[in-house]
Amino acid sequence: MGTVGSGVLNIIKKNNGKIEQTSGQTIVVKKVLVRNLQKYQEFAEKVSLTTDFNEILSDPEIKIVTEVMGGLHPAKEYISGALSAGKNVVTANKDLIELLRN
Repeated sequence: MGTVGSGVLNIIKKNNGKIEQTSGQTIVVKKVLVRNLQKYQEFAEKVSLTTDFNEILSDPEIKIVTEVMGGLHPAKEYISGALSAGKNVVTANKDLIELLRN
């Protein structure tokens, strides 16, 4: 829920009508993984926060995982886990993509 994560949340909420009109689907941000729940309490009214990635992996309603933390670790492990759980993954993590390409 840093700059990028909160920006993604705001863009989805602001543009959900357009997204639904174009795709026929509504995006619902169900859960956000954070390191420190107290640090992000301002977002707790907007979205459910968790410090346990397994809550995301084990939730069959969550179809798409968006990784915006950057860096290689634990981003690689989270993305791999999400893909293994059958979830779609969206990332702009250039470092990780470059690592996977090689």
